Amino acid sequence: MKGHVSLVGAGPGDPGLLTRKAIARLRSADLVLYDALIDDRVLKYARRAQKFFVGKRGAHGPREQRGIPNAAAALGCDSESVPAASQENVRRSAIASGGGPPRAQGLSQDAIHALMIRAARRGRRVVRLKGGDPFVFGRGGEEALALQRAGVPYDIVPGVSSAIAAPASAGIPVTHRGVSSAFLVVSGHDETAFASAIDQVQPNQMTIVILMGLAQSAALACALVDRGWSRGTPAAVIVDGTRPQQQVWRGTLDDLAFERVDLDSNGPATIVVGDVVAVGLQLAEQRRSPETLALRSGNRVNARI
Repeated sequence: MKGHVSLVGAGPGDPGLLTRKAIARLRSADLVLYDALIDDRVLKYARRAQKFFVGKRGAHGPREQRGIPNAAAALGCDSESVPAASQENVRRSAIASGGGPPRAQGLSQDAIHALMIRAARRGRRVVRLKGGDPFVFGRGGEEALALQRAGVPYDIVPGVSSAIAAPASAGIPVTHRGVSSAFLVVSGHDETAFASAIDQVQPNQMTIVILMGLAQSAALACALVDRGWSRGTPAAVIVDGTRPQQQVWRGTLDDLAFERVDLDSNGPATIVVGDVVAVGLQLAEQRRSPETLALRSGNRVNARI
């Protein structure tokens, strides 16, 4: 039997935002290789599959817990198919079929390629499960090219990106007539790459959506101010967007630059900069009761959704 790999977007977190095709791929999978941002409720769709945590989470380091030995063998791989430096990580990332999904030490990208290819060549139906969309800062392109070079059949199942879903869940439209007709999605992980991306953007002329940038938010805000963006530009941070524990902070670029962000979560964060944040605040106030909206000084809001 010929194996196959599906690069599947798991969406921003809420299992209700999975596509029908993503659910179908999970239900038919023999093996799921999943990233750090995948909600455990999503993994429940893959009841018959072995599930292996591979640890990718943008700029964040892998989390470490217990693992089960002989992962490479369980995947249908021999030790020669996995880079030596990653073999211990492979061993520690395995979990038994039907068990809970511990978060073990992550794998290198080369090791992930090797595992997908080898398992598919052994006839396995593999789902490579990624948060958001596979092709939005998910290294999906790299993995597709590796599969293509290896002659392994694969398909792409797009997912809902947190770049749009997280702001929407906070009542923030990334575009709004008369306010912003364009938006830029950029990674905040690399400050140099961020600076290059915004160099040609006219100040306050579009919405900036920053993924993986919370730890560097002060430096990123300063980079925008240095390029002419107003310190009073509305800004928002959405943590754990679309999930039950979602938190939303609203303020200004100046607040970000001076690290006046009040959040008590280390979940995945989406930063939105632009006048659309003020539009979103109005929408949020209209649809949320006083019990779920905590107003603070000035125009800053910290809401637990």
